[in-house]
Amino acid sequence: MSTTTPTAAGSGHKAGDVITITVGYSEAACAIRAAGKTMQARLHQHMVQLLDTDGGPYSAPITYGEAGIAHIYRQMNPDTP
Repeated sequence: MSTTTPTAAGSGHKAGDVITITVGYSEAACAIRAAGKTMQARLHQHMVQLLDTDGGPYSAPITYGEAGIAHIYRQMNPDTP
């Protein structure tokens, strides 16, 4: 299970936000050795950019589902099945 901490308490998430997540155990997350780690992540409309400790990209962007935060994608895109 992934956890998130929004940067602005009480506000909805939007593209460009940087949040703290615990990355889920998807195949993609395991392949980039991020699974289970608590990391900063920048939200994009359809992808998530995991960030290094210095704020730079950790890897190529991954999907919300691969990051274990599909619930945030559905919140940001309510018309998407």
